[in-house]
Amino acid sequence: MDLGQKENGKVARKTEEDYKKEFLAKIENAREKGVSKSALCTSKGSEEKVKAFTALHKANEISDIGTKKYPRWVLPRYKNQPFEIAYNHIEKKTKESKELLISKNKLIAGLKGRPKNEFDEALRILAQEKKIIMLKAARSFLCIHIDRLIPFMPEPASLAPNPNEPASPAPNPEELRKSVMDSYQKVKQRFHFSDIWIFELFQEAGLQMDVLKNFLLKESREGRAVLSYGDWSLSSDEIHTGAIEINGDQHLMVRFL
Repeated sequence: MDLGQKENGKVARKTEEDYKKEFLAKIENAREKGVSKSALCTSKGSEEKVKAFTALHKANEISDIGTKKYPRWVLPRYKNQPFEIAYNHIEKKTKESKELLISKNKLIAGLKGRPKNEFDEALRILAQEKKIIMLKAARSFLCIHIDRLIPFMPEPASLAPNPNEPASPAPNPEELRKSVMDSYQKVKQRFHFSDIWIFELFQEAGLQMDVLKNFLLKESREGRAVLSYGDWSLSSDEIHTGAIEINGDQHLMVRFL
């Protein structure tokens, strides 16, 4: 029997609404990873618990990103993002792993349902964007994130100060961060993707380009942002003005973590 809080000295039975709140809290905490139905214990719970789960499903307040055999429940905003979930999962693991090189088996661990099915494609795109370096090892491969190598790279020449130009005034660090992050969220919402053009961020933030580039480079080195190549051949000259050169390569896009 499922019981709730004591009321007037008696233990009250949980209601359907109580279970709805519990389910939504669990699923919210799981974010893009989702929660299995068994983890919610709906198959062996009370009638109110089953009703609560069914009501949430019918009202589209929860969505399944798993497989038919192994459903996995997330909030609706994560429903149509299996590729991005896999992409973010790989990038996060390669950046934060204690091991510099990480195997495919360790990399794929933690992905479930449709995001797991997108693993190979997400890894291919990350390698194509040169965010991930893949090294052949026996019959498999090992991966390393390019940002793990940045601390060992020389200072990019393109960001060195020009003695013939007046130096930009140093902005207040807190105000600078707020301005950039607010602008990033606006551009991200417009394009519906986490990786955005640095030039678009520059236009939204209204900062001097050298100030923005140095801020982004510092954020990348400290693990709070990821710089990526984008597609130089398909992007405009305007987009090219936002490029940050690192070790000879031009980075056109940024994603904040």
